Amino acid sequence: MTVIAGPKSAMAIHQNIDWIAGAAERLQERNWGMTWAASEIQRLIRSGDALAAIEVSRHGGGPFRLWGYALFRAVATDGELLSLAVHRSTRRSGVGTRLLRKCRDELLSLGCDRLFLEVHERNRGALSFYYRFGFRRSGRRSSYFNTNNNKFDALILEIYLR
Repeated sequence: MTVIAGPKSAMAIHQNIDWIAGAAERLQERNWGMTWAASEIQRLIRSGDALAAIEVSRHGGGPFRLWGYALFRAVATDGELLSLAVHRSTRRSGVGTRLLRKCRDELLSLGCDRLFLEVHERNRGALSFYYRFGFRRSGRRSSYFNTNNNKFDALILEIYLR
């Protein structure tokens, strides 16, 4: 199930923003070894400064499992994808595509015309995924990422939503 988490979300989702943020932080740590702090994700979602598209499942009466999330925001007519992560075991299964579609649909409903993001210049898997979705390179940010005291550029990608 792919849903939007934000200040106006269904009560069941809104009450679980702490869980969503903690699970997102752990997913980032496993994927990249670096994270946005759960407290920052909570603050962004609760304040309405950002929304999260999340992919969760539940087997029987067991706990929910977060398979992926996309943290994004609308700024005037632009959407910005702040972070997207998918559990390694579910990559190439459509989770990332469903999350991006949910972001796109929500941003369109908020009046956005464009979605942009920054991606590590060496993240070939992410670059391939975004290009397949229709993103195009529109710029570069020098020394944007700091990984193990090494600086790497970010590529700026964008897609027009309308």
